[in-house]
Amino acid sequence: SCGLSGGSRLHDLMITCESVTPGEYKTWGEGLEISYGTQLSPFGYCFIALTERGVCKLAFFDAPEGEIAALEELNAEWPKAKFYENVPLTDTVLRQVFSKSDGASGKLNVLLKGTPFQIQVWEALLKIPENEVVSYQQLAASMGKSSSVRAIASAIGRNNIGYLVPCHRVIRST
Repeated sequence: SCGLSGGSRLHDLMITCESVTPGEYKTWGEGLEISYGTQLSPFGYCFIALTERGVCKLAFFDAPEGEIAALEELNAEWPKAKFYENVPLTDTVLRQVFSKSDGASGKLNVLLKGTPFQIQVWEALLKIPENEVVSYQQLAASMGKSSSVRAIASAIGRNNIGYLVPCHRVIRST
């Protein structure tokens, strides 16, 4: 479990994360079932993909046709998985993520697929307090990896669950 990045993260959601095992990584998702769907969100169209262990992809785009590209990316990430469109399920998750009502609290799981270093970077992103930003250098220092700023920036760019794993909170120092 990665823990919380602040006292009130994403409308009181508790984000827990789990990473895929090395074996799962090597099999390219063989035996994995992924439900997906596209919904309207406060940021335009939102593509959500879920496994039984949590959200594995969250992407935003301006036109409904963006779903095709998001699904192609998902297929490239998990080429041996089975994909099922499940709009009601993804609608439930979307409401959980973006609801502004006090009754929206609950736990949301994310499933991270990456190298151990990428997972470490994404876990560090979850620790950035809500409504705050840090520089790439500050994030690297907080991880004890001050000389790895470029590698950290690269890992941030590979985050497939943006918004939930808040890469938007890291900015250039200038």
